[in-house]
Amino acid sequence: MVMQRQLRWVGHVIRMSPNRLPRRPLYSELQEGRRSRGGQMICFPDNVKLLLKKCQIPPGQLKALAADRLVWCDVCKDGLTTFNYD
Repeated sequence: MVMQRQLRWVGHVIRMSPNRLPRRPLYSELQEGRRSRGGQMICFPDNVKLLLKKCQIPPGQLKALAADRLVWCDVCKDGLTTFNYD
């Protein structure tokens, strides 16, 4: 249930206009410095990549798939059923 909601939210965020605040963290990078050694708290973009990998959704096609709401809904359902069977 949680993964389903996360995937739906990612699709919603991708369809937003680029200047919207929720979309900024998805494409943000650390501008100065670097992350410290050790176990890091997982950030939003890393969580999205992990989620896509678990559901076998190609990250390179994320924008194209999420652009159409009905296609994204089908891809999410297929990915979650694939994840549940593994």
